[in-house]
Amino acid sequence: MKITKDNKNNTSVSKNTSALLKKENLVVNNNSTILILNNRVEIAAYAFKFIGLVGISFLLLIFNVLSSYYGFVSYNNLDNSSKEFELFSLLVSIVMIIVPSMVFMFFYSKLREVSKGLLSLGNPEKVIAVILIFVGVTAQLFSTFMTYETLFYKKFSNYIENEIAKNKEYVKKRKEFLAKYETSILESIKELDSRINENNKRIKLANDEHIKLDYTFKTNKENLLKEIERADADNARLKLEKSYKLKELENNKSEVVSFDLKNLRLGGLYVLGGTSTVIPSDDIHNIIFCWCLFLLSLMLDIFLSVSFCVLRNTIGEFLLYYRSNYNGKCGKNKESLTSSFKTKPTIKDFNDIPTEVYNAVKVISKNLEKDNKTIKSINTIHNSTKMSIHEIRKMLQLLFDYGFSYKGQKRFILNVDATLAYIKNFDGNRIDQTLRSEFRKAFSNLAD
Repeated sequence: MKITKDNKNNTSVSKNTSALLKKENLVVNNNSTILILNNRVEIAAYAFKFIGLVGISFLLLIFNVLSSYYGFVSYNNLDNSSKEFELFSLLVSIVMIIVPSMVFMFFYSKLREVSKGLLSLGNPEKVIAVILIFVGVTAQLFSTFMTYETLFYKKFSNYIENEIAKNKEYVKKRKEFLAKYETSILESIKELDSRINENNKRIKLANDEHIKLDYTFKTNKENLLKEIERADADNARLKLEKSYKLKELENNKSEVVSFDLKNLRLGGLYVLGGTSTVIPSDDIHNIIFCWCLFLLSLMLDIFLSVSFCVLRNTIGEFLLYYRSNYNGKCGKNKESLTSSFKTKPTIKDFNDIPTEVYNAVKVISKNLEKDNKTIKSINTIHNSTKMSIHEIRKMLQLLFDYGFSYKGQKRFILNVDATLAYIKNFDGNRIDQTLRSEFRKAFSNLAD
C-alpha cells in the first residue's frame, strides 16, 4: 500500500514537471513569436522610411535640376540655342545640384564620426576641406540662383513678356528710323564724293591751263593758282565732312547690331540688385516677394542636402540594427535572439573583455531611461554627451557583442546583472583602483 502511495506521488510530481515544462516552452514560443514579429515590424518600418526618403530625395533632385536648367536658359535668353548647348546646360545643372549635396553629406558624416569636428584634421586635410567647402558653396549658390530665376519667370512671366513686346516695338521703330537715317547719310556721302570729283576736275583743268600759258601771263597764272588752292581747300573741307558722315554711318550700324545682343535685364537677379527693367526699384512689395522666392530656392537646395544626409543616416541605423540582430556574438540566429529576449546573456570570463568595453559600459550606464535599464536612443546620447554618432554606435555594438546589453522590443536593454557582476569581479590588476571606484560610483544607480 505504501509503494502504491509513493507511485502516486511520483506520478503527481511527473505531471507537475511536465506541466511546468509545457508552460515554459509556451512562454519561449510566445517570446520567440513576439521577437520575430517585432523584428519584422522594425524592418518594415525601416523599409517604408527608406522608400519615403528615396522618393522625397528623388523628387527634390528632379525639381532642382529642372529648375536650375530652365533658370539658366531663361537667364541667358537662349530660346533659340542649339541642342548641344541645351545638353551642356542640363549637365551643368546636374553637376551644380549634385556637388553641394555630396560635399555637405560628406562633411555631415565626418562631423558625426569625429567628435572634435574639423579641428582634429591635419593641415593638408584642412586645406582640402576648405577647398571642398568653397566648391560646395559656389555650386550651391549657382543652383539657388538658377532655381530662383525659374520661380521668378513663372511668377512674372506676363511682366517679362510685356517688356519684351515693348522692346521689340521700340527696336522695330528704331531700326526703321536708323534705316532712313542711314539712307540720308549715304546720299550725303554720295553728294560729297560728287563735289570732291568736281573740284578734282577743276584742279586738273586749272593746272593744265597754267602749264600751257606763257610765263609772261603772270596775272592769269596767279589766278589759276588761286583757283587750284580754293579747290584744294574745298576738297579738304568736304573730305572732313565725309569722314564725319562715315563715322555716323558706322555708329548707326553698330546701334542696329546692338539691338540683337542687348540684355534687357529681365532676370530676377537684377530685381535683387534694384536694376531690373521688369520690376522698378520703387516697387517694394514685388521686391520683397522676390527675396522670398530667393529664400524658398535656397531652402529647396538645403532640403535636398538634408534629405541625402537623413537617407545616409537611415541606412547606417539599419546596418547597425542588422548587425546587432543577425551578426552579433550574442545573437547569430533566431534561437540566440529568443534566448536573449527571454533571459539576459551572461559573461563567462571578465578577463577576456577588451579595454574598449570599459568606457562603453561607463558611458552607456549614464544614459539610461527612468527604469535604469533601457538605453536611450542614439540621438539622445549624442545630444547629451556630444560624442559622435559613430562612436556611440561602436559602443552599443561592443556592449551587445560582449553580453552587456540585449535587444528589447524597441530599444537595447542594459544587462544589469552582468554589469553588476562585472563591477563586483573587477580586475584591479589591469585597471587601477581609482578607476574602479569611479565605476562603482557611476553604476550605483543600477543596484536600485
